Amino acid sequence: MGQVRRGLADSPLDLLLSRAHGDALALPMPLFFDWSLWHRWHPATAQALVESITRRGIAVSALHSELGLYDTDESGDLTDRLPPEAMALRILPYRNERYGLSDQDLTHACVVDLHLVGSRDESGRFAYSAARLGRWEQTPDDKPLSGGGWVPAMNLPPDVPDASGLQSKLEQLRRLAPQAAVMISIGPEWLENELDWVLDAQPDALLVRMHDVRADGLTLASMLRGVSARMAKNNVNVPIWLTPPHGPADEHFTVDDAVKLVALGASAIAIDDWLDDHLSSIDAVAPPSSFADDPMAEPRRKVEAIVAEALDERLERFRGLYATLAGETQSELLGSFDPDVAARLGIRVLQV
Repeated sequence: MGQVRRGLADSPLDLLLSRAHGDALALPMPLFFDWSLWHRWHPATAQALVESITRRGIAVSALHSELGLYDTDESGDLTDRLPPEAMALRILPYRNERYGLSDQDLTHACVVDLHLVGSRDESGRFAYSAARLGRWEQTPDDKPLSGGGWVPAMNLPPDVPDASGLQSKLEQLRRLAPQAAVMISIGPEWLENELDWVLDAQPDALLVRMHDVRADGLTLASMLRGVSARMAKNNVNVPIWLTPPHGPADEHFTVDDAVKLVALGASAIAIDDWLDDHLSSIDAVAPPSSFADDPMAEPRRKVEAIVAEALDERLERFRGLYATLAGETQSELLGSFDPDVAARLGIRVLQV
């Protein structure tokens, strides 16, 4: 009482990612897409999606081959390039088998994501489907790689024999992509016994992939607080990126969930779920006509309408909630009426 009332000053929305070598990397928003669905669509649709998503300041994980960007001109540059602003927000998913990887991927990425955890295909195996392999490798329909079957996914790159070789792998990637930050992806099963040696490799960020597990919001928040506490105990400060669990529609990750996890210490959150309800609409986008003056015009128009409907309202709410993160600690930013939840997360107990 007796003091001047004022509104909260907006918290800056951009993400500043420090790098072990070179200047810090600035990203417009602490949100990204971690999709592996690109082979599901015609390349024109995939490219239009990347353009539309990155136009909103959201980074996207994709190889050039996944987007159908194959051809190069005499200078070695891609002839069917994405716009510069889309190229500037592309995360390179560096899978250990390196299917579909090109030097152009390393040249144009803003973040190189070294996967140390295999991904599951539709069968549930840690494997890559024939459809994904066909897009990566441009195999003819009548001569699919592996005879049309699945191919196992590896955990460690073939040039990393054990934990001691991981740091040299990161240094190699930094030399190959000097403009990019280099982060490591692991699954939650790595956190108990492998986290320390992963952090010893000095990545610019750590991505914890939770998309293949079932976990509620409290479990996810507790995991995040636990990882942050272990880093603080060891005097390590590595940004934590997070791919949340991918569950049924009624368990989809919400805008409020994303902001709460940022308040609890996450640096960036994958928002793949936010387009899930619109995948069938994206599937329905027809391939461009071979007679069109601008083959990308119609896919761009249709995809932009889908993305606007799916993301714009959510992004506006994210900006609004994010603007209220004005405190310096979790206890200042969050509170709970449940004493057990408050104690588990180290936040305030709200009493009535």
